[in-house]
Amino acid sequence: MKRIIWFFIIFFIGAINGTSVSSEIPKELLPILEKKGDIALNLSLPIAECITKSDSNHALFHGCINWHSSVHAMWSLIAYTRATNDDRYKLLIDRLWDISKMEDERKLLADHRSFEMPYGRAWFLRFVMEYRRYSQTDLFKCFGDQVAESLLQYLKKNPPDPCSKSYDSASWALINLLDYGFETKNIYFVTFASDMVRKYFINKKGSCENTEKEPEFMAVSTNNAWLVSKILPREQFIEWFKPRKAIFQNLKPITNPRTSHEFGKNFSRAWGLWEIYSITGDIEFASSYARHFMTTYSDTRNWKDDYQKVGHWVPQFGMFAIQPLFGNFQR
Repeated sequence: MKRIIWFFIIFFIGAINGTSVSSEIPKELLPILEKKGDIALNLSLPIAECITKSDSNHALFHGCINWHSSVHAMWSLIAYTRATNDDRYKLLIDRLWDISKMEDERKLLADHRSFEMPYGRAWFLRFVMEYRRYSQTDLFKCFGDQVAESLLQYLKKNPPDPCSKSYDSASWALINLLDYGFETKNIYFVTFASDMVRKYFINKKGSCENTEKEPEFMAVSTNNAWLVSKILPREQFIEWFKPRKAIFQNLKPITNPRTSHEFGKNFSRAWGLWEIYSITGDIEFASSYARHFMTTYSDTRNWKDDYQKVGHWVPQFGMFAIQPLFGNFQR
């Protein structure tokens, strides 16, 4: 009984958090708001191109050089379509789906338990959620449940490290496992993920500030804050955030990426910066979101021009970052 009550408390928090966005719009954000449709369309173009390629030997997710990039490319086209009501990719989305081949993908993940663990599998859950909203069907829920269970078992055996980064990011795995639990109303996934957050993230001593200096693609501190905000009521989150606020205030957009991976970091920071703004209502973080987003977006060399280096994956990160501005985004 206690677990059921805890589930509904967490589910309620997940539903109400993010409603405190300030009515004041910082000047840095205005150009993105005004041109969000054009920006999203521009980001979608290289995504649509790469998703149709066959540069890996996977059954369905065979474009964009690797499996995980193909998964978040498919997520991106569906998210773009749902957010903008632009139907230019509907035929492409339908054409790409040969349902008979999904069994091959399911078998791949079932037979190779370490494959795309946890990063790509977390993105697969994000794809399943988006497709569910787009199609109003549960076509991939069985597969999604299996992937969610595999993530859960992985996190049981590998206690989450808040400072883990890139493909090992525990915060990214838990964000998606928690959201998938909310989306499918699965008490098992929600309570497990919530317990992990409380045990390893909320009461963690010290910070992961040093990881922000490393040339990796996945933001750490901002994702951690976003994750914590999902299970703490707003006032409790603000109290948790206060002693850590300086870490986020000190984040500056990366203007000269040192590695191909670092080209995506401004976008991935933007994900969490928006969530911090939406919970706290502090426009300082909306401004930081805008600066991080535009620093990368404003030069196509950061996300489009070189397919091998950035074009096969960075625009998907930008698509994820801009989704909240459309108002109907759920995460």
